[in-house]
Amino acid sequence: MSALSGTSLGGYGHPIFKRDGYRCVFCGFDGNGFNQWRQLTIHRIRPKREGGQRSADNLVTACQFCISVTGRMEFSTDLSRDEVLRLKKEQVKERLKDFRCFWADKVAPRDTALTPEQGGTYLPHPLLLDVSSLELTDWQLAKISSDNGDLRIELTAKGELVIMPPVSTRTGWQEGRLFYQLTAWADRDGTGVTFSPSSGFRLPNRAVKAPDVSWMPRERWEAWLREQESEEEKDGETFASFCPDFVLELRSSRDTLASVQRKLEEYLENGARLGWLIDPIRKRVHIYRPGTPPQVLEDPATVSGETVLPGFELNLREIW
Repeated sequence: MSALSGTSLGGYGHPIFKRDGYRCVFCGFDGNGFNQWRQLTIHRIRPKREGGQRSADNLVTACQFCISVTGRMEFSTDLSRDEVLRLKKEQVKERLKDFRCFWADKVAPRDTALTPEQGGTYLPHPLLLDVSSLELTDWQLAKISSDNGDLRIELTAKGELVIMPPVSTRTGWQEGRLFYQLTAWADRDGTGVTFSPSSGFRLPNRAVKAPDVSWMPRERWEAWLREQESEEEKDGETFASFCPDFVLELRSSRDTLASVQRKLEEYLENGARLGWLIDPIRKRVHIYRPGTPPQVLEDPATVSGETVLPGFELNLREIW
């Protein structure tokens, strides 16, 4: 096929954009509309350095995120155009499992048919930055967090910063009610202590996570405090180097269900004995226990703390 004429490879009316319906061929990002279209570009399936031509059969619509993922990939000249395209799509799919960014917000499975009252209005996705080469200490991470107090910051096991915008007002209220219920029970029970969403824990896999609500036995907490007091040298504020016994994550309007499920799985892999995923969008509770598949409760009025939190009953009618 002959090369395309014209000086611009990215004008709004470009025939490649029209042919592809203004959608990224790799991830499906919808570029219809001026603000969305600005995230699109024309991409050569086989790059110029490998002999790729500026012809319609070698050009596709792609978003900026997918360009960053596929732009430096190299392929044997023996591979066909379709094989190269397939490999690039597979690479994007793999990166989207771990790399959450603005463009992924248009790709990840969402309940887009829901009304705003049902949670259908989504906030920007968290941003992920690779800082693994810095090997951040607890003090440095705490300093970054305190210098950016309006953001919620975590660290993955791979050494990547996850930078999250503030939650919506409604989600903040829900978090507050959940934390209050558990704390009120814990104060009466006296056997454990609770932690708010601003409390960080360095898990055994080296990730630093801050569950929306968490709990641990009092003796475990006091033992860690004694350990900290006995240290002769301190490098500033540190995170408890273990996972709480109980963790709760509230799915907000910006979260994909799969991303929150992965967090609960990570908690259990690192020592949690009970985990709850509260999904107010679908009015479901996912209960995680070690060694068993998650249990899903449909629109429950309450959920029991079982043997980890004996006697605790969470009232979900306050949350729905």
